[in-house]
Amino acid sequence: MQDNIVLDVNEDDINQLNRDLLATLLFDRTTRKNILWGTDDYKDLGDAYAAGNPITEYLITGSNGKVISIS
Repeated sequence: MQDNIVLDVNEDDINQLNRDLLATLLFDRTTRKNILWGTDDYKDLGDAYAAGNPITEYLITGSNGKVISIS
């Protein structure tokens, strides 16, 4: 039987390693803007987390560092 492997990325670690790297990962080269929240799953955290709004470094780092997680 194979163990379930859980992989999660810590956005704060990426930000501390290289701030430009996190900005690059959030940037959509088609629209030339940040990628967007695709669902309203995080909307209870505030309007900035609603579907269609851009994901910014501030929304997923620091005190918001555990917003995106795999459960």
